[in-house]
Amino acid sequence: GGGSAAPRSLNEQQQVDAASSGIGRWTKEEHRLFLAAVDQHGRHWKEIAKVVKTRTAVQVQTHAQKYYRKLAKIEARRTNAAVPRSPPNQRCQIVKPVDAKIRTGRWTAEEHFLFLTGVLQHVR
Repeated sequence: GGGSAAPRSLNEQQQVDAASSGIGRWTKEEHRLFLAAVDQHGRHWKEIAKVVKTRTAVQVQTHAQKYYRKLAKIEARRTNAAVPRSPPNQRCQIVKPVDAKIRTGRWTAEEHFLFLTGVLQHVR
């Protein structure tokens, strides 16, 4: 006949409830979906959230920031380099580029994302 599944422990049920409601730590499955969606949609957080399904666009964006920060730390440790970090409320010194075609000033969000994507490709 049709047997029923064994009842879940309270902790397992809490984890399922948290994952389905989009609160708490990201599950391995949510992170896997996030990585696949980033490859497909880039920085379009709403599109990524549609793939992940259990997280909002804001949660996806925050997860991306934390994830790429973690990758930068891993890469710095691997290469025995310091993770560059500006002191609070201070800007990095702007150096005049050798090539006049190179932009100066603060990085755009897109440039920063592309940089971190490159780091990600070399950490894997």
